[in-house]
This record gives sequence, C-alpha cells and structure tokens, in this order.
Amino acid sequence: MKKSLIKALLFLPVFVLLLNSAAVAETYVVVKNGVAKRYDTKTGAYKGTVGNSGATAASSDGESIAVLMQTGSVHRYDSNGAYRGRVGSGKAVGVQVAGGVIVVTYENGSLRRYDAKTGAYKGSN
Repeated sequence: MKKSLIKALLFLPVFVLLLNSAAVAETYVVVKNGVAKRYDTKTGAYKGTVGNSGATAASSDGESIAVLMQTGSVHRYDSNGAYRGRVGSGKAVGVQVAGGVIVVTYENGSLRRYDAKTGAYKGSN
C-alpha cells in the first residue's frame, strides 16, 4: 500500500469521531420553580422548557432528558425538547440519565434501568 493511503485510513476514524461529536446536541437541564429548563452545554444559552409545571428533578446526558414529576412519573425528552414518553410505573423519587440509560429510583429503594431513546426496560439493580 502507498503511504498516502495508509495515512488516509489512519485519519478516517478520527474524522468520523469528529463528525459524530459535532452532530450531538449537548444540553443540560435545570429545574426552576417546578419547570425543567434546557440550556446549551457549550454556550449556556437558554433553549426552552420541557414538559409542563410540576417537575421536581431532571437529568440529561446531553442527548436525552428525563424529568421526575411531582406525581412520581418520569417523562423522557430528546435534547431538542421533543416528548418521547414515560418510563416506569410511578412512585419514583429520583432519576438519573447517563450513557443513554435512565436510572429511576423508587420510594421502596429499588432501581430500574430504561433505554433513554426507546423507553424499553433494561433490568433492575
């Protein structure tokens, strides 16, 4: 193989990684006065709200957002604020999103994991 082809092949994974990281909408979420508000991770710019009032906690991994409501239900949103459905069975007291997985803590102390994009149950700890 020619040296230029080898260099191009070595550079390709880095280029794809850069393209993928640029396409990700990085968002963090904060609950203020019962409303979950989205902010841009890089600039801190306000990007709007997700859901209605009644939020008690929220978490984001940059791509997915999970909001714990006063009723104990957990709602899923994408980083653009589009509603994606609910996860769990109510009576939740905590929520965390990391690596595409939503971890819901229930009042009895149990933890359950759900896929952040599909809402599919992924097991309990």
